[in-house]
Amino acid sequence: MAEEILKGSDSRDIFCSFCGNGDLLHPVIAALWIQHETCERWFHTECIEITPAQMPNKDTPWYCVLYHN
Repeated sequence: MAEEILKGSDSRDIFCSFCGNGDLLHPVIAALWIQHETCERWFHTECIEITPAQMPNKDTPWYCVLYHN
């Protein structure tokens, strides 16, 4: 069901496609964002459990688990 909702939702540059918020729920640290290569949706790295050390460089495409399969 989550896959259907994500694929059917609009791409929004100001909202995280995982949590639906623009800001983190616990804004102790500044939000880091990552953009999906195919659908161009944005995600908080905290929401999808990507640490700053795991962030790909700007030239490396990133795909979420729905599109990676």
